[in-house]
Amino acid sequence: MWRVVSKLKNDGIIDLDIADYNEDDTVCVNNFVSRIKPNTSLIVCMSASNVFGVVFPIAKIGEQARKHNIRFIVDGAQTAGIMPLHSETDHFDILCAPGHKCLLGQMGTGFMAVREGVKLNPFMEGGTGSNSLDAQQPDFMPDRFESGTLNNSGIISLGAGIDFIHEKGMRNIYNHEMRAARLLYDGLDQDPKAI
Repeated sequence: MWRVVSKLKNDGIIDLDIADYNEDDTVCVNNFVSRIKPNTSLIVCMSASNVFGVVFPIAKIGEQARKHNIRFIVDGAQTAGIMPLHSETDHFDILCAPGHKCLLGQMGTGFMAVREGVKLNPFMEGGTGSNSLDAQQPDFMPDRFESGTLNNSGIISLGAGIDFIHEKGMRNIYNHEMRAARLLYDGLDQDPKAI
């Protein structure tokens, strides 16, 4: 997402402000709120960082977005499949995530979940497999955003990954990953040759 919004800013299409993360939830949320301007129409926040291992207080940021009537998008790339994400309790309008990370699908898959009532314009139009005689892009979901032939094998793999997550349990997968990370950290901490 960073490159997309950077390009839009560089092309003069949008203004962009960056809110810094802080381990104190109140400070972190205030970092977002302090950047709200009269023309702010969108807040985008990752749910967690794979670089720093921090988890953003998206529910509290989402509350502020709703309070200020600003659309809220959550990037669930690092958490969808291992941590709960709920549009109602986390107050987001759109959730985006790739399929090949925590959802265990093939590369090249992913999803964008849009809260009912949120209207978006497609950025690409083309064949959808439905309403083929109409020259206009369908105006109903999900066909509105499905231009061209879908990656059916990828979608099936994403479905299998999600089935696996349901079978094993999201909390169990999360706990397993945390135990594995702790073993690695502890092992490196005890190795005098580790960098």
